[in-house]
Amino acid sequence: GENDDRDEKWLDAAAPHLHYIVQAEIAEWFAKHAFVYKMNHVGRKPTSRLGKAFHWHEVAARSGWAPSMERLGHYYLTGFACRKDLAAAEEWFNKALAHRDDEELHNFGKPDDMVAACEEGLAQVYILTGRREQAYDLLRREEKQGNIAKSLLRAIRQAEDAADREPQD
Repeated sequence: GENDDRDEKWLDAAAPHLHYIVQAEIAEWFAKHAFVYKMNHVGRKPTSRLGKAFHWHEVAARSGWAPSMERLGHYYLTGFACRKDLAAAEEWFNKALAHRDDEELHNFGKPDDMVAACEEGLAQVYILTGRREQAYDLLRREEKQGNIAKSLLRAIRQAEDAADREPQD
């Protein structure tokens, strides 16, 4: 409503001057409020707020914030706030995983959740691009490391189901 519009104007003005972790939080605000707007205005797409969510996650990701890299991976995987691009999704998931040991992530983020989300996303990308064995290798590696693999296995099964439903050329 009116308060959201006021908040949006304030965030638009403040975001360029804030730390990238705060910019990532602003991106999440825009994504959440775009979704709420869509639920309340059926048939209308809040492209402005989706675009802002994407933009501020991209700014934070390019500054080195791994959770925003993971979020961009999911945006590209699903086509949320941008055009679906599986190669870009894979690239962002891998960039995020390369930052899994960053001290800042351990101080201000949730590294285990981010790593699990990236690996789920990668498994889906592998399945959707015909690399099922690579997806299963990822699952086996996680099991050997003692990580919980249920969500990863679920992601693989969901992606396989989606791939099986897509028309073949």
